[in-house]
Amino acid sequence: MKYLFNILLALVLAVGLVMPFAQPVQANTETLAPDGEGALTQGTYIGAGNWHDVLTNDGDTSRLSMWNGGAAYDWYHTWTFTASGISGAIINSVTAYAVVRDGTYDEESYLGCRIAGTNYGFDTKAVCGIPYSGISRTWYTNPSTSAAWTVAQIDAAEFGIRHKMYTFGWSCTQIYIVINYTPIVAPTVTTQAVSAITSTTATGNGNVVSDGYGAITERGTVYNTTVNPDTATGTKDTSAGTTGAFTTSIDTLTKGTLYHVRAYAINVIGTSYGADVEFTTIDNPAIITAAATSVTVTTARLQSYLVSSGGEICTVRFGWGTLDAADNITAYQHYSSFSGTWDTGSSPFLDVDSLTNGTLYYFNVEASNISAGNGHSTRITFTTETGLNIPTNITAIPTGTSVVLSWTKGANTPQTKIRYAINSCPTDNMSGILLPITTESTYTHTGLTPGNDYCYWLSGYDITLGYSATAVTIHATTSSESTTTGFMENDTNLPVGFIADPTASALADKNPADYIARQNAAAIQMPIDFYYPVMAFFAIIILAFVAFRISKEPIAPSVVACLLLGAFGWPNIIPGWIALILILLIIGINILRMRQVV
Repeated sequence: MKYLFNILLALVLAVGLVMPFAQPVQANTETLAPDGEGALTQGTYIGAGNWHDVLTNDGDTSRLSMWNGGAAYDWYHTWTFTASGISGAIINSVTAYAVVRDGTYDEESYLGCRIAGTNYGFDTKAVCGIPYSGISRTWYTNPSTSAAWTVAQIDAAEFGIRHKMYTFGWSCTQIYIVINYTPIVAPTVTTQAVSAITSTTATGNGNVVSDGYGAITERGTVYNTTVNPDTATGTKDTSAGTTGAFTTSIDTLTKGTLYHVRAYAINVIGTSYGADVEFTTIDNPAIITAAATSVTVTTARLQSYLVSSGGEICTVRFGWGTLDAADNITAYQHYSSFSGTWDTGSSPFLDVDSLTNGTLYYFNVEASNISAGNGHSTRITFTTETGLNIPTNITAIPTGTSVVLSWTKGANTPQTKIRYAINSCPTDNMSGILLPITTESTYTHTGLTPGNDYCYWLSGYDITLGYSATAVTIHATTSSESTTTGFMENDTNLPVGFIADPTASALADKNPADYIARQNAAAIQMPIDFYYPVMAFFAIIILAFVAFRISKEPIAPSVVACLLLGAFGWPNIIPGWIALILILLIIGINILRMRQVV
């Protein structure tokens, strides 16, 4: 039994010696050993002086002893500790550990600290016994400030033992402190999309997800026109607070500009940034006018295309009138109010009415967004329809040298304008050859060349309103042989030009003289094939008169007249048979005059 008791006592003693080393060292802990005496030194050292090495627990071999020879006494002993190597961390707690044993009779042990000359904590009794056993006490805050410990405060503090004894001695063989801390890291920050974007301002959005266990001294957003701006190169906008979502007011921006922004936060470790986020400030809209559509006599649809809204929904207005006001919308005779909700790629339009027929109108368009302002286009024009109508029921009956045209005039259309071309068709009201403008519903085009294809372009016409919006064409091919009536109609051996009706076809390609002649004939509404003979006779008369005035002899104007009659008669500008009769008549008159003189 005695041996069994000794074995159990040895096991208890062994457990007591090992317990201090069984104390788990938590992650992010630092253990400090004493490095010198504190202000209270009432104990007595026994044995080697290395007992305060935390790795050594040698029991009674080296220890601090407090014993008064049997009388009751209250002892204090404190130590300073090696400086902490912790930096940039939050101190969670400081725990003092000691390995002590009591004397034979009832004794009391206490752990405490001394800060700036004041004792704290030497008031809670620690349970211990005759074998060496471990005791501890933890402070989660600095007892002198009731706030979290700092490394500097720990380095300045003393930790130690208080012992109340009544009879025999007491011993302490080991003491140390353990600091539990959380290292401070850089903050964790995210950047959210920029909101409330205008032409010169925006709202930055960020979130400090974690402060990294260090106090946030500054947070906000930083922007620049380059990727990944930082606080050294960009423009900062700060926001009060620490962790959580926040906003910033970004201003002094340039409209229509691409910017990059990042959220940031600063603690004792440094500055952290969120991801780079792009945004573009609102710009003036870009809009262009497009050709008016659905143009009628009194109505039209004004068209446009919104190239860019500038980044914000737009309203649009149009200006129109018969006077050109360029890009000043409100200077037009008519203009609409800003309206609609138009975005990039849309085609704003406006239907207008009460227009005047056959009239040239100017119009322009202007787009506006709230943030940046307005953008306008270049004005363009359109012309309302005249209200004139094209001829209908058109027929073309050809002969060898003529074509008889007939038609029904268009409603509300007083005149018909006819143009023609040979072997092709006129394409508009300025191409081809103009025939007389007529108020009739029939026209005979004479003096044509047999075997040719003639294409006629007929349009409604009014001297004030102009042309009808469209025209109609019709083809007619003259027969290959002349079917001209007359006393020599069936004599195919005679020169056609000599006996044919007068024609202007010989001069049809003699532009610009022929073009001027035809325009004059059209202006006085005279057929061109009659216009040329009249002009020829006038020329003969004038030139013969001039010859007489110069020579003072009757023979001179006779010679001039005969030569000109021959020149105009040969191409059939003047009918050949008339020219021949007149030449013979002039010769006969001159012969009779010469006989009378003799």
